[in-house]
Amino acid sequence: FVYVGNNEVYRVRQTGLWVKYGNGVVFSSNYVHNIIATQWSVSKGIGSQYKPHNLWIINNIIHDATYGIRVPSTYAVPWLKTINVIGNVIYNIHPQQRMDGTMDGWQSARDTWQSAAMGLGGDVSNVSNNIIFDVAAGIIVMSHRATASIKNNIVYNTNYMREGQPDLYGPSILFEGQALGSTIDIQSNVFDTNMIIRRGGMTYYSLEDMTATGSINNRSGEQLFTKAELLDAIARKDISSLNLASLVDAGANIDSLTGALFTDYFTHGASINRDMFGTARYQGASIDIGPFEQEGAEVPTTTIPLKPDGLTVIQIQ
Repeated sequence: FVYVGNNEVYRVRQTGLWVKYGNGVVFSSNYVHNIIATQWSVSKGIGSQYKPHNLWIINNIIHDATYGIRVPSTYAVPWLKTINVIGNVIYNIHPQQRMDGTMDGWQSARDTWQSAAMGLGGDVSNVSNNIIFDVAAGIIVMSHRATASIKNNIVYNTNYMREGQPDLYGPSILFEGQALGSTIDIQSNVFDTNMIIRRGGMTYYSLEDMTATGSINNRSGEQLFTKAELLDAIARKDISSLNLASLVDAGANIDSLTGALFTDYFTHGASINRDMFGTARYQGASIDIGPFEQEGAEVPTTTIPLKPDGLTVIQIQ
């Protein structure tokens, strides 16, 4: 049970924040950026390997690394390795120049080891309410046998620095899990017009294809804001200038993730139901899409009608 919060980590070699064997580790509200790639290891912002369980990566800002969040090379153990990634902003993720001047190698857009905002190798991955912007690829679930829940995320521009690569656009979501029992739940995410979803050997380029496979309430279209607008809003801690009105109360329910799953482990009254600016989530009828919670509409209430006057009840036989 280790908490790592409110740090700035930058210009370090290999990794910003990392755990190898850990249960109940929380990385929260950190600013991790410009991680140096070495000859022996790609650069990554936050991550874990071997036996991570009950790992929480919450409300961090991560940029300029080969991977934003990475959980590779996990060991087989009798319990499920669970990774929870909530409310982060991740951008400028692409292969970095190594210390010797060479570049991290690109992988095929169908390869789960390619540069990505997230490369998650746990048995259970819960990914909710993140913004991913200007990345080589979006959310990759790397494990062959896995359960994944991907809800309320914004994934924009997965072609960052892909010039000269076989595929111009990297996947928005890539799910490796093909073993019997592997499942993925994709709900209420926002993609740009170049969305690509890959599951095993199948590729989906439209929301219609995704809906046919059971993924619901996702949307794609022109980007609601630019990266520059996003970063300016974060710096000012004021999101009022962003075009987020359509995201209010539009998210899928993640109560089990932010509630019971967290408090079952952390029993001292701590809560993760706040965004990176400290705003309580579920302002209104439902959680918003993305990492920032806005003031939503009031939850509808039932009003009991007043008893009418001047009526006579007549019994007819």
